[in-house]
Amino acid sequence: MYIGKHDDERGLAIWRFVGSVSPEEWRQHIADIDRVAQWNLDTRPSVLLEIIGFTPNAAQRAEIAEHSAAPGYCPYLAFVSTNALLRGALQSIRWMQAKKHYEEAFFSNTDAGIRWLEEKRGSSLDALRTLRSTVDRAARSASL
Repeated sequence: MYIGKHDDERGLAIWRFVGSVSPEEWRQHIADIDRVAQWNLDTRPSVLLEIIGFTPNAAQRAEIAEHSAAPGYCPYLAFVSTNALLRGALQSIRWMQAKKHYEEAFFSNTDAGIRWLEEKRGSSLDALRTLRSTVDRAARSASL
């Protein structure tokens, strides 16, 4: 399952993967990357990416690398996963890019990821916490 929520005005996004992802959900995630690349904001976007029980395959990692190399894609990106091997695989995406325009960090829990994003933005991201609650509700509804 993939759920993506955005606050376009504030430049905030949360993307969550849980378990397997359908081709349609994958296309939505790529569209969400492209969406962030098109934001024209006074502040750098902040994206929280939570991954639970999903590992992108080589083709998906290459597609992420391609789309996240777009000139307008420049967020602070907090990757969150309890899986250390997955965090390593995601770091390999950065090695596929000649020059990346975004800054990322890898975390084992969401609170640490949000704190890092707040530190990078220099302000509280309560709106991101609200988006996270929305994603939590959507995930619960989808699993029923």
